[in-house]
Amino acid sequence: MAEREGHPTLPETAAWLTRERIAAFYDAQGVDPNGLDDVALRFLRYLKRQGTASEPTLRQALGLAHQRDFVETAEYLMRLGLIETSSAGRRLTRAGDSYLRAPVPPDLRSRISRGG
Repeated sequence: MAEREGHPTLPETAAWLTRERIAAFYDAQGVDPNGLDDVALRFLRYLKRQGTASEPTLRQALGLAHQRDFVETAEYLMRLGLIETSSAGRRLTRAGDSYLRAPVPPDLRSRISRGG
């Protein structure tokens, strides 16, 4: 397959994608080193302020019209151990509270499943 003129080759692209450039990209998007974006951080802050909250309440407070967006965020925060679910709804864990208070977020990447 012929390369298109003016586009980098795959090896050139791979050489350009350094850890620093990838980190800078995510920093510019407002995503922290653990993969938490603005929605996830607002989710945690809401639970810190309000305590336990139901899914409909959280979805409305976060402006998440689609249930899938809510589920993806909630499941990710649960995998990281930052929230838990009870019969009353979602609530912040001690680890979640510590995460919000930390001047630099702790590295939780080992909690992220890489298996299928």
